[in-house]
Amino acid sequence: MHVVFVGNGLSLASGHSRPAWQIARNLLLHGHSARIVASGSDIAGLRAKEAQLVEEGGYHELWDDRIEFDQGGLNPRDVLLRRRIQEELSRADIVHVFDLRALKALSSMFGGRIPAPAVLQLAGLPNSQVRHYIQAGIGAVLQVATLLRHATSLLIPRWYVARLLRLSDMIICTSGFLRQSLRQDYGIDEDRSTVILPGVELPRGEATPVDVAKSDRLCDFLYFGWPGAHRGTMDAARAFAAFLRKHPEARCLVSAFPYSHVFGEDTLILRALKGRFARQGVLHAGFLPDIRSRLAGVRGVVLPFRSPFGYAQPPVVVLEAMAAGVPVISTDVGSVGEIIRDGENGFLVPRGDEAAMVDRMTRLWTDDDLHRNMSRSAQATIREHFQLEDQLAKTEELYERLARR
Repeated sequence: MHVVFVGNGLSLASGHSRPAWQIARNLLLHGHSARIVASGSDIAGLRAKEAQLVEEGGYHELWDDRIEFDQGGLNPRDVLLRRRIQEELSRADIVHVFDLRALKALSSMFGGRIPAPAVLQLAGLPNSQVRHYIQAGIGAVLQVATLLRHATSLLIPRWYVARLLRLSDMIICTSGFLRQSLRQDYGIDEDRSTVILPGVELPRGEATPVDVAKSDRLCDFLYFGWPGAHRGTMDAARAFAAFLRKHPEARCLVSAFPYSHVFGEDTLILRALKGRFARQGVLHAGFLPDIRSRLAGVRGVVLPFRSPFGYAQPPVVVLEAMAAGVPVISTDVGSVGEIIRDGENGFLVPRGDEAAMVDRMTRLWTDDDLHRNMSRSAQATIREHFQLEDQLAKTEELYERLARR
C-alpha cells in the first residue's frame, strides 16, 4: 500500500500536523510506502526543531524523500509541482490530506476530482463563524483586522465549504464535537466520517510532578501556545498575576510567540506579557520548542480557551500535559470537555472566570493528595483513550478498508 500525505505546513514541530509524519513512519515500519508533500517553513526556530525531531524520531527517509513546495501553499498553476504530484498520485492507494485548502488545490490541479481515494483529516472547524469571535472578545476583532486568512474565512459561504468537504471519500474527525459540527453545520453523513482520536506517547517511568523537587521545575504553573484571545492567553496571565499576589514564592510562566509578525492581537499580548504582567511576577519564556521535555515537575497547566475554533480537535498540549501527569485547568470549549473530567483528571472552569482559575490553582498548589490523585488519573485517561499506537492502528485499518472498497 502506498499513501501520499498532502498539506500546507505539515511541520514536524506542529502538534496538529505531526500525525502525518507519525502515521507515515508507521506505514514504513509495516512494509508499506509513504510520501510527504508539504510546504516548507521560513521560521528558523521551526527548521531547527524539525531537524532535531528528524534525528530523534527516525524520520530520515520521509524527510529526505519529501516533496516540498513554497510556504504560500499548493499552487494549481505550478506546472512542475503538478507533474510531480500527479506522478505520485498515479501510484497511490490513498491520498491523506490535512487541510481543506490543500484538498481544494488538489481538486483544481486535476479537473475537479482527486485521482486517488481521498482521506481528509480535520483538526479544526472548516471555517470561522462570527459567534466564535464574539465568544473570544475584542482580541478576535483585531485578528480579523490584521490577519487576512481570518477575515476571508468569514466570507466563505457554508454551501461552498460543504462542497469542498464532499471531495473526500472519508473525513477523519479528531473529536466527537467535530463530527457533530460537520453533521449539523454541513450535512456530512455519518457514513462519510469517522472519529479517530489523536494520540500521544506516555513518558517512561512512573514519577509524577509532585515527586519532583521544586528547585528542579521549570515553573509551577504554565501556559503554552500561540497568543490569542480565543486561546485564553490574557485570561491565564491575569489568573497568574492574581495567584502570585497570594503565593509570591510560586513561579508562573507563559510561553507564547507571535504568528503574524505584524501589528495585531498577538503583538499587543506579547507587549503586555513583557510589560505589566512581568512587573506582577508573571514570567515570559518566548518559544519553548519541546514542551514535553519541560513538563517534569510542573504543578499545573492553565489553558482557559474561549472559543472552539482551533480546538475542535483535543489540544495537543492538553494531551501531552496529561500524559506527563500534569493536571490541566481549562474551559469546557469545543472538544476539551471530551478529555477533562472536572475534579477527576483536571479542572473545567467557566470562560473568563479569573477567580475560579485562581481557586483551582490554589487547590493544586496546597493539596498534595489531590494533586497526586489527579496526576495519576490524567495519565490513566491518556493510557485508556489517547495512546499514539491506537491512533496509528485505526488509521491504517481505515486505509485498508478504503483501498479494498
